[in-house]
Amino acid sequence: MDGAAAGAPGGAADLPVRVEAVEPLPGLGGRTRYTLEPLADAVGVLVLRSDDAAVRLFLADPATFFPDYSPALPDGLAARLGAESAADLRVLVVVHPADDGRGVPTANLLAPLVVAPAAGRVVQVVLEADLPLRAPLA
Repeated sequence: MDGAAAGAPGGAADLPVRVEAVEPLPGLGGRTRYTLEPLADAVGVLVLRSDDAAVRLFLADPATFFPDYSPALPDGLAARLGAESAADLRVLVVVHPADDGRGVPTANLLAPLVVAPAAGRVVQVVLEADLPLRAPLA
């Protein structure tokens, strides 16, 4: 990976329906197995749901909302996820609904989820960049 940016997204069609986290995602109670599906009637938005359906996160394809977002990913991430190269990875951002006084949903650009579609593996990374935790979706 060598600090390269992840490959260009190809839409939800190139993402697997089933993913396994290489380590539990922060705040999700140790769960590692999820389904990943597009959210009906919301272009570029997906739902990550735990197998027991107790946990769900809304995710967004950053290309839909932040076309200039091209984060440098940590060295060795592709290999860790079982991907051949950075071009094989997809970056998704966690979306926070507009439910606590914000007028619009926001996205966490600092700690995206990175998916290796062919391997069906995912991990959340904290980037070494000055990026917002709550960037408004427009």
